[in-house]
Amino acid sequence: MAGGGGTAYTDGQSITMPVGGLSLYAQWTINQYTVTFDKNGGDTDANPASIQANYNTTVTLPAGPTKAGYTFNGWNTLANGTGSAFTGSTAVTGNVTVYAQWTDQSIYRDL
Repeated sequence: MAGGGGTAYTDGQSITMPVGGLSLYAQWTINQYTVTFDKNGGDTDANPASIQANYNTTVTLPAGPTKAGYTFNGWNTLANGTGSAFTGSTAVTGNVTVYAQWTDQSIYRDL
């Protein structure tokens, strides 16, 4: 049946063709991917440190990590921050590791 009911057949399975024929329908499952949140030198991990996401969906970002003397500034696809920002509106289309970005607070102490 088109909606997934009926008899399931597996790849390579032999069947006897009934009189009058047989209609087969492909059944699909959506791909799931892992988004891993790397603390990138931070003192604590993001919570959670990874999230499963269906293809082309977004995720709720975890609580950010912490690092003494630094402010957490979001996530980027490259550790040095020259990649793409990863936000709560970024669609997940494959497994990805994103890296915490940090602002050094010591540069503001003498201002």
